[in-house]
Amino acid sequence: MRVLLSIYVLALAGCSGADWTGFVYPEIEDIPNADKVQNYTIGNYSTFEQCQEAVIERVRNSLATTGRQGDYQCGYKCSKRDEFGGMLICKETRK
Repeated sequence: MRVLLSIYVLALAGCSGADWTGFVYPEIEDIPNADKVQNYTIGNYSTFEQCQEAVIERVRNSLATTGRQGDYQCGYKCSKRDEFGGMLICKETRK
């Protein structure tokens, strides 16, 4: 039983390689406050390049279907922080 539990824990640890979170905001003129940003996540990615590709594609698709210019960013190692009221905080963000 311990061996199976150890394998399960190792398998979960190996799946945590999605260090980048993509954020897409539908209106470039109406970027949400930091306390609302978690509502605009589109997924988690292993690399910055994967994240950037996904968010740019989503912004382009949104522009094509809605006619509204959106904006985006990718956050590195984002996590909800209790000391900030459960707000999603990233170690780094970039475009």
